[in-house]
Amino acid sequence: MEQEMAELADKWTSKPVNLSGSGLGDAGLAAVAERLLGKHSHCRSLDLRHNALGVESAALLAGLLPGSMLERLSLGGNPRLGDEGAAALAQAG
Repeated sequence: MEQEMAELADKWTSKPVNLSGSGLGDAGLAAVAERLLGKHSHCRSLDLRHNALGVESAALLAGLLPGSMLERLSLGGNPRLGDEGAAALAQAG
C-alpha cells in the first residue's frame, strides 16, 4: 500500500489533494508526505481529515511545512493529534 500511495502522491503534487477518510494513519502519511509537501511539490491544498493521524504525523508535517507551498491544511477529525501535535504545527506555521 505504501508504494501505491507514493506513486499517487507523485501525480497529485500540483493539485488540491483530498485524502480525507483514506485511513492513512501515521505510517501512510509518512509514505506520501515528502512527495506532497517536499521542496519539489506545488501542492497548495491538502485535506487529511479523519485519517487517525497522531503526534508523529504532526511532527512530520511541522518539519515539512516551512519549505512547502501549502496554503491550506485540513486536519479535523484526527483527535490523536492532541495538544502536543497542535503545538508542533502552530510553531511550524
